[in-house]
Amino acid sequence: MEKPVDRMQCINETCQASNPLNGLVCCQCGLPLVKRYLWAVGNSEKTFEGGELIGDRYISKQTNIFLDTKPGIPPQVTETLPRSIQPYLKLFLLPLNIPQVFGKLLEEEDIWLLEYGTIPLDANGEPQYTQLLPSIRELWRETATPLQQLSWLWQLVRLWEPLKSQGVVSTLFNEDLLKINGSFLQLQQLQTDELKIHKLKDFALLWRTWLSETSPSIRGFLEEICQKLEAEEIQESEDLLLLLDQALKDCQNFYDWSYSLYSQTDTGPSREHNEDACYPENRTLIRSESQGEIIGIVCDGIGGQDAGEVASELAVNSLVEQTTAYLSKANKEDPKISQILRKAIYKTNDLICQRNDREERFQRQRMGTTLVMGIAQKHEVYLANVGDSRVYWITATSCHQVTVDDDIASREVRLGHHLYRNAVQHPTAGALTQALGTSPSNNLYPSIQRQIPDQDCLILLTSDGLSDYDLIDQYWESTLLPLLEGKKELVRVGESLIHLANSKNGHDNTTIILVHCQVKEKTNTQDWVISLPKADSSMVTSPEVTVNSEDNPTQSLPSNKKTSNNKILFGILSLLILGFLAYFGYNSLNSKTSTPTPTPTIPSDN
Repeated sequence: MEKPVDRMQCINETCQASNPLNGLVCCQCGLPLVKRYLWAVGNSEKTFEGGELIGDRYISKQTNIFLDTKPGIPPQVTETLPRSIQPYLKLFLLPLNIPQVFGKLLEEEDIWLLEYGTIPLDANGEPQYTQLLPSIRELWRETATPLQQLSWLWQLVRLWEPLKSQGVVSTLFNEDLLKINGSFLQLQQLQTDELKIHKLKDFALLWRTWLSETSPSIRGFLEEICQKLEAEEIQESEDLLLLLDQALKDCQNFYDWSYSLYSQTDTGPSREHNEDACYPENRTLIRSESQGEIIGIVCDGIGGQDAGEVASELAVNSLVEQTTAYLSKANKEDPKISQILRKAIYKTNDLICQRNDREERFQRQRMGTTLVMGIAQKHEVYLANVGDSRVYWITATSCHQVTVDDDIASREVRLGHHLYRNAVQHPTAGALTQALGTSPSNNLYPSIQRQIPDQDCLILLTSDGLSDYDLIDQYWESTLLPLLEGKKELVRVGESLIHLANSKNGHDNTTIILVHCQVKEKTNTQDWVISLPKADSSMVTSPEVTVNSEDNPTQSLPSNKKTSNNKILFGILSLLILGFLAYFGYNSLNSKTSTPTPTPTIPSDN
């Protein structure tokens, strides 16, 4: 046993001063101290005493929990990653729900450490919860609103298909592994499906144990869902999602969502011109009416011969034009915003690509741009990203990176080759694997997702001038949290983010879109109740929710597929058509297959 320690190293590479464990900022450079608490999984008979120092780095706090005292140093890892942690890597595109493998505790032990992003800490920097995060059952019973309960059910079902594809869907039925981190359902760890093959109807067994503690507003709805699952009237996860989507949509009758937006872009102290662009334009403040729609875009240009700003400006203008045009056409119908975003992104990509071709730009001279874009409408927030600009989601207790960078480091993790904390140490780790405008749209895989704000939150879209070196992870509590606490105004907080980027990073342009979402239950509704739709569930439209599937096609989340009956009808019709074609000699019908062209690696000039 190594002797206990009470010191923590500063994350600043040029400082690395030793600090007391109960300190909040570095005693030498003033940088916030990173308190990274990790959860241990694996097979080992070794036990650790509280306060024990492991491997001259990790302090054993309690069962399965370790504190990293050297957060600025890459963790230990083996050359060959075991099969047991591969599901975590394959599900890397779901950072809000799946913990990330941080590293190995000891070289000689099969013990791996998981990290969750933000962990609720008390005033002394210690975890508030014995297992790092509160359980869904605990919050369901004590504090959850009807909206939050519906949102958590919806998130559970969205995980069915991706977890099933990796053989870990049984995780969703182990109540002890279901935690809540801010607005998001986060799994404590993954559990393999070796002992039982679960069916969709097993959700009813789990949810029935929650019924007595479910809000009266949705208790009858959940009871009917359980009955349909038990009778196997619902056999596909997308059909179950449709019903939950409709219930969330019905919440518009009982809740108000209001959005305020502030935009700002800055050249920064070390650049001669600004290659970033944003919408709305610089220093714009917008306050939407209740249930109103709001759009924000951040683009960070790349390319030779000072063409980055051309690409980013082209992208912003095109995306605004395409998106608003599509939305206006969809006023009388379900807008299907995810499809609108995808079409707009492809058209914008082709526009920049065509200009590159006309100007005979090749390889590094081809201009392009990263993209993060958000559309907030009523109870939904749609987010799209290409490249390494990011989206963060901040609540009163948490800060989450919502998007995954399109760079070599992330790709290596998704392929199961490396852990992220080690992959980012490689010299080419930040090179982009895709950007808008550098290649045709059949090579482009934008990530598009939909989230439901179930409490007051901040949504930050930013270029890497701010997000580099984990600035947001270190400063979100001091810079962003005061807005949610009502201590600072939106514009002032936005300006402080630009100042933070320039003073702590300062190597690049910085652009931010900061959206403040406020969720309030309407005052004129009493004893409201949501019921199961009487119409056929196939009449409900669920917007598509997908993530970048370039390297990992199994990571696409359930989308607006046809119902089971439609699938059967389509299958019968397809067989008849194939038989007809075969009769006339079209024996080579399937002789050609379409193989996506590998996405090129794009050196990052950001």
